[in-house]
Amino acid sequence: MIQELIDFSLRRGTLHVRSEVRSLLCLLIKDNRCGTEEMNNIIMTHTSAAVKGHLSNPDLGSSVRHEILLLANSLKQEDTCWEFRVRCVMRLFLMGIQLKQPVIMESVTLPCLRILQHLIRPDKSQIAKDGSQEEPPVNVVMALPPKLHLNSAEWLAGNQNWRKCLPVQQAQQTTPTAEKKEEITEKQSEKDKCVEKTEARARYLEEKYATRWRTKMWKVPGVPLKLTQTTWLQQAIFSPSSQSARQTATRVIEYIAQVPSRKKEIVDMLTGCLDQAGKAGECAQEFLSLYGRIIQPTHRKHYLAIKGVLLKLGDLITKEVEKLQYLEETTLSSDLAQGFALKSVT
Repeated sequence: MIQELIDFSLRRGTLHVRSEVRSLLCLLIKDNRCGTEEMNNIIMTHTSAAVKGHLSNPDLGSSVRHEILLLANSLKQEDTCWEFRVRCVMRLFLMGIQLKQPVIMESVTLPCLRILQHLIRPDKSQIAKDGSQEEPPVNVVMALPPKLHLNSAEWLAGNQNWRKCLPVQQAQQTTPTAEKKEEITEKQSEKDKCVEKTEARARYLEEKYATRWRTKMWKVPGVPLKLTQTTWLQQAIFSPSSQSARQTATRVIEYIAQVPSRKKEIVDMLTGCLDQAGKAGECAQEFLSLYGRIIQPTHRKHYLAIKGVLLKLGDLITKEVEKLQYLEETTLSSDLAQGFALKSVT
């Protein structure tokens, strides 16, 4: 039924009919691993075929729009199969980012990046349950420990080690009130007292060893948070094909930086990426604007000064000046964009 709905009903009919078909598909795959994997495989097959034939297809966007929209709608529902659908989004995103074609970037890569952005931070226009127009609270993921990182390649291969770092929610032990104490009479049998004592002892042992296990699990080393040339986030933030992709990637990093325990790591990660500003040229404008906003507080500037960022900026300025001097000596034409990195770093 999933195969027939996607092949014959997802693209046909009025806007309302197509919306109902997407809703029906979401209901069919809810808490259904087999159905979710079948839908993911169909979407991956259709999208991959459209991307491979994009040179002969003048309208790639209309070929994959319905599948991407179905995937986005399915991720709005909370069930036990959410991780499989996020993997599908990530695979599509990585497939598009590797090809580096503007039409693929706008039709596949950018929509998938926006889906990932929505998972990190819901839209501000989302209305609260009580009917107010207030901004929704920060996602629950924001409260997780700073060392909870994972490698995207290992995660796509099915690695589940990230679940071991999740904190354990301990049940709160409720103390009996004074009124309940008064209700306990002297006629209570010795058997009931023994049962109550045994349950309290069991609850105490559960909390004791759960806390001990949780303390040891925090010592599990996390994946270092780095923004290297091979990471998908850097490929998006310095993408020469799409300004929208660069803006969305900077918003993703900015949302992650709102976690107090991760701000220092984000600052270090972006500082290590300053070397790419000269190579990217004007495509680094969004990155440099983000970096300026994040290091705006005075205490972060003090931290960066102690870390030696001023010396690093001086070296970058020197390299850009030497590069411009070399171009003046060897070329007859001029390009005003060549000085963008020098101006920005200065």
